[in-house]
Amino acid sequence: MIGNGRIGVAASVAALGYFAACSSSTLVQVPPRMDLTKYGAIGMIEFGSGEKELGQQASQEFLTALQAAQPGVPVLELGDEARVLQSIGADALDPETMRSIGEKYKVDAVIFGVLDAKAVKPKLTMSSTIESLSASAEIEGNLSAKMFEARTGATVWSSVARDRATVAALTVSGEGLSGLGADHPDDAHGRLVTGLVSLATSDFRPTYVRRKD
Repeated sequence: MIGNGRIGVAASVAALGYFAACSSSTLVQVPPRMDLTKYGAIGMIEFGSGEKELGQQASQEFLTALQAAQPGVPVLELGDEARVLQSIGADALDPETMRSIGEKYKVDAVIFGVLDAKAVKPKLTMSSTIESLSASAEIEGNLSAKMFEARTGATVWSSVARDRATVAALTVSGEGLSGLGADHPDDAHGRLVTGLVSLATSDFRPTYVRRKD
């Protein structure tokens, strides 16, 4: 019986070793979907928004995320849309305008985006037993961004990101108030912009996959 037990233990150890060897894997880096280094110098127009401060924040965070993902990419900040259009005597950001921007500012590609943020109708939720009541207020936003090749004016990359941020949340039950909290609207907008930029710039970052050895 002891001999059989030893054989059983040895077999178990061997089996564990076999499965460990079969399941061993390596974390492999996958290049970003969008390699910006092949476009040379990139011009960036300040993002448009109904609130200028949010457009400026989105632009700066987008630039920071872009260069953190691919360090060394040269980006020339061109200013807001109105300034850029005036500088080349254009009325809209069409392919011809992109070619003119490339010639005037000596850039090979141009990035531009638009941020739209708005309040969401407050949400009221009642439990099935009518023992508690929850209310929350949110803001939602969309960030659309594109990159144009300056030589042709063609779109070479685009992204649309959507996200929400909670401004306030409250739950009322038999035990009283809970989850009471309210952010300053500016703080909630800031968190919304940060989340949108992170989503919109995902194509610039490398990813990692686990592959079996």
